[in-house]
Amino acid sequence: MSVPPVNGLRPPVRWAQAALAVGASCVQLDSFALNPALPVVRADLHGSPAVVPWVVSGYLLAAGALMPAAGRLADLYGRRRMLTLGAVLFGVSAALCALAPTLPFLVAARVAQGVGGALIMPAGLALLTNASPPGQGRRATGRALGLAGAATVCGPFLGGVLAQWASWRAVFWLAVPFAAATVWLARRADESRDASAAQSPLDVAGAWTA
Repeated sequence: MSVPPVNGLRPPVRWAQAALAVGASCVQLDSFALNPALPVVRADLHGSPAVVPWVVSGYLLAAGALMPAAGRLADLYGRRRMLTLGAVLFGVSAALCALAPTLPFLVAARVAQGVGGALIMPAGLALLTNASPPGQGRRATGRALGLAGAATVCGPFLGGVLAQWASWRAVFWLAVPFAAATVWLARRADESRDASAAQSPLDVAGAWTA
């Protein structure tokens, strides 16, 4: 017996929607939550003022530059697989950020976290779009990204509160269970493969240029 849809979406599509919402929340939260805590990070790790901004910039540059290539990898090797891989990398690197003994180590871990974020966003969007019934993809995507938008708004406030009352490291520990939840949700999502999307090879030169 088939399971009736809820709000027009069947269960596998709702898993994809939830995976995108939680995964995008991870990416957005760690994009903005650490900005207010940078002075605390510098004081705690005794870092150079020239290196401290790269805690944020390294993450954003890695995520932004690699997103086009990450979307192509999702077409070639599977959107659910790339979303899962991105969430695992994001969670592991977040734990490394929380345990960082030095500022250069933190910057390197943040770059790795940006790579994970680059995989999460396009793979999650493509997974939900292709899993949604005709005419419902935009609405499902809008709801998922709307929920993720709350992380954008709350990120700076949450980062400042955690840095003041707990530790800047708590910002990264908070991302670990979210990344784990993204993996769990992605594994339950339905994936419809587009054979034509996998025919063209990855533009390696373009990816390296980016």
